[in-house]
Amino acid sequence: MTMHAFMFILAIRAWCRHAVHFNLPILLFATSVCWPLSGNADEQHTKQVYRVAIDREYAPFEFVDSHGQAQGYTPSLLRALGEQAGVQFEFIAMNWPEALASLKAGKVDIVNMIVTPERAAEFQFSIPHSRVAQALFRHAERKNIVDLNSLAGHVVALQKGDISVEQLAERADFTRHIVGTKIDGLLHLNLGEADAFLCAQQPCVRAISEYGFLNVELAAGGLFSQDYAFATRKENQPLIALLNRQLASLKASGQLQELDAQWLQGRLVQPSWLYQNRVSLSLLACTLLAGMVLLWNVSLRRLVNARTKRLQESEWHLMQSQRIAHIGSWTYDMAHNITWSDEIYRIFGVSPDRFTLNAESFIGLIHPDDQAAMQSWVARCMLGQKPPALVFRCVWADGTLHYIEGQGELLLNDNGTPCMMSGTGQDITERKEAEKRLRDSMQQLESKELAKTRFLAAAGHDLRQPLAAANMFLFALGSTETNSEQEEIIQQMKHSMEAFKGLLDALLKVSKLESGMIKPEYQTINVNDILIWLEQNFAVMAAEKRLDFRLYFSMKEALSVHSDIGLLKSVLSNLVANAIKFTDRGAIMISARARGSDVLFQVWDTGKGIPTEHVEHIFDEFYQLGNPQRDRVSGLGLGLAIVKRTLALLGGEVSCRSRPGRGTVFAFRLPQAVSSTAVARAPVLLQAQVFSESFVQGRKFVVLEDDLLVASAATMLLEGMGAQVGCFSSAEEALLHADMGQADYYIVDFMLGGALNGIQFLKMLRQKTGNPVKAVLVTGDTSSNFIHESAGLEWPVHYKPVDVKALFTSLSAQGNESS
Repeated sequence: MTMHAFMFILAIRAWCRHAVHFNLPILLFATSVCWPLSGNADEQHTKQVYRVAIDREYAPFEFVDSHGQAQGYTPSLLRALGEQAGVQFEFIAMNWPEALASLKAGKVDIVNMIVTPERAAEFQFSIPHSRVAQALFRHAERKNIVDLNSLAGHVVALQKGDISVEQLAERADFTRHIVGTKIDGLLHLNLGEADAFLCAQQPCVRAISEYGFLNVELAAGGLFSQDYAFATRKENQPLIALLNRQLASLKASGQLQELDAQWLQGRLVQPSWLYQNRVSLSLLACTLLAGMVLLWNVSLRRLVNARTKRLQESEWHLMQSQRIAHIGSWTYDMAHNITWSDEIYRIFGVSPDRFTLNAESFIGLIHPDDQAAMQSWVARCMLGQKPPALVFRCVWADGTLHYIEGQGELLLNDNGTPCMMSGTGQDITERKEAEKRLRDSMQQLESKELAKTRFLAAAGHDLRQPLAAANMFLFALGSTETNSEQEEIIQQMKHSMEAFKGLLDALLKVSKLESGMIKPEYQTINVNDILIWLEQNFAVMAAEKRLDFRLYFSMKEALSVHSDIGLLKSVLSNLVANAIKFTDRGAIMISARARGSDVLFQVWDTGKGIPTEHVEHIFDEFYQLGNPQRDRVSGLGLGLAIVKRTLALLGGEVSCRSRPGRGTVFAFRLPQAVSSTAVARAPVLLQAQVFSESFVQGRKFVVLEDDLLVASAATMLLEGMGAQVGCFSSAEEALLHADMGQADYYIVDFMLGGALNGIQFLKMLRQKTGNPVKAVLVTGDTSSNFIHESAGLEWPVHYKPVDVKALFTSLSAQGNESS
């Protein structure tokens, strides 16, 4: 740069001293263009180099400009000292806690700091080169804060590690708000989150002007004025001697006073020629640049103010969002230095001014059982991996347990080298507690449902025992000679027994559906065969009530569905039986038609219909219309509930449309079979196989039953039909009998008095004899445990109260197979 250009810019600077509004932008321009470089490359290789830690934002004492160069009173003083002593100083920017730690660790040689007795005991200080005074700043609305005595009851921001913290250590009449930097303190004060801020006067005054903190004003200045000097480690006596010699020399030559005037007093030492010609140079500068500078400066200030305001608002919203969401941010660099946002401190239940943050203290906050997982998670992040979020526990000082979810990733610099980890931490304690409450509620609900199912199974078993005995006594009584009056009584008793048995069988069906033991056995089913089966089984019942029984299906095209034939018959039987039961005149029609890829089944009737308000409830258990006395002839209220659950098991859904006085239609859909050419014709059962009582006569029967009433009834029934009967109450007793394997048939109860049950008895008997055992298993147990255990048995299972004809039919069928 030429001398003329340098003088020209200095002239602009001199003029701008009289125009306060333009001082900052022009000074920045002149500094960025004209700041001289100290020394050259050759000198740097020959001179002694000392490392100096400087604050990034401690103007006018020390700061870093827009080009990354160290500026201010301290760098200028050391540069002048270095030129005079023939040494060089390397300036390293860092915050105040880092500077102290680096000096203690020997990473830097010099730190500029205020002299206190505590610091003098730890470090070696040079002679003072200046003085630093503290100032009390207040929010514009806190006019009552005028000095240190008026801080009582207010929130006061203090910078961590600052001398003000030591000065006010004994005060307990105000609330401390510890911040990381003075800019943070001024920002909190400007936003109204603090009432006052105590810090170094000159740096803060300059920061208020530069950042445009409009809500901050000076309350009191010149507080705690103290010496400012260079500090080194105790063992670095030669460096202190060098600094003291050169400081004394600079003071004697007047250079120290010039630097003080330049940086600390707001004056520049001007050459005499410039001073003598300052008016003409100022006029020239005004003539050439006034208009451009005015427009540029106004626009720049507006832009800076707008962006500063947006930045302050963004920072405030970020802080509020973190506080509301209980989520904070953190960093962890390669030198194991950790930084936390305010919300992270709150999440871990510690205070920033009382908690010393480092890797060891952080791990100490984590639950011992989670520390290894945390260390492994951090190691994976440092290797460049991105592990999933880690949930760990933290124990607060009051003993409460908090759950925290941490996320992080590794950041790389421009060279691709890892520089730090960055991430977030969120308090998820409330979410974890809600999840636990939900799990507990689900467990309680499952326990209640299981208890209900077990109760129904146990109640069913206890009810079936006397009912089974009564059924057998009734069958035996029917085999004797009776008069007409006794025959009528026997028939009424049979009707009552059938109604009771129907109720228990329905409960068993619901129990099986709830336990999940009914598994569909899918096959291709001919729809026409199903409809013909319905006609053979229900047409007579409809004719008894003088109702037409109609089928509607296509004779040209054979429809087939992919389903379980037994479950499908059960659904259609329930719907058709209900239609006949609740229709007094007219007709019943069952239709099956193709609808897209499905077959639509419908059961129509012309009965009394169902009121609209009841349609949505008819599929509930025990829900009946027009039967307040619970007449069992009118049904049990379980048929439609079983239909709904069975169709759900088959992947279908039942629907109902009804018009009171006109009739009702029930409908459901099942998927068509993929191909209709290979349809397996489902067998049609025209009637149940009927046993002949002659097969009982002269046969040997073993009855294994621990209930005396049921055992007596079975014995009386069999002996009355001419059989030889051996009765035992336990499996152990029966197996000890010498002729146990010689019986023709065995009627075995599942639940016995001994350690063995009926299934175990039959298996042991078959193993003992080496021959097939012809038997039936009878039980009143409808629990899911029994259903599981009896699945796949080779012997038929009959539930009490046993249908005597069905029981003898099962035994007779086994006799026919053996023959």
